[in-house]
Amino acid sequence: MINILIVDDSHLARKRAIQTIGQFDIEHNIVAQATNGLEALQAYNEFHIDLIITDLEMPTMDGLELIKEIRQINNFINILVVSSIASQKIKQTLKSDRYIDFVKKPLNNKVLEILLLKLEHRLAQGTDT
Repeated sequence: MINILIVDDSHLARKRAIQTIGQFDIEHNIVAQATNGLEALQAYNEFHIDLIITDLEMPTMDGLELIKEIRQINNFINILVVSSIASQKIKQTLKSDRYIDFVKKPLNNKVLEILLLKLEHRLAQGTDT
């Protein structure tokens, strides 16, 4: 079972992500949704989360700030960044972290499914926390 936190200031983007994930044959639970990084941090501290799916551009606390804060708590939490805008420098920074994947919006269903299947397998094997 993958416990997922979805972080995006767009209600429609969160809804689409939930619907897309629901189409896959993957045991999951959307444990929380957040509209910014600050809400996401609160949810992370409240629930057991295996995966954070986050946008980069959000009010109050953006995705990069969220990742920085989360990494101070947990270096191994899996994070999927889904964003329409990201410079090559940001992508390189994100890719240097083996627990982060980056997908450009609009979300590619097949890519998301593959990433979730890999994570489900790693969690089942107990190779990641």
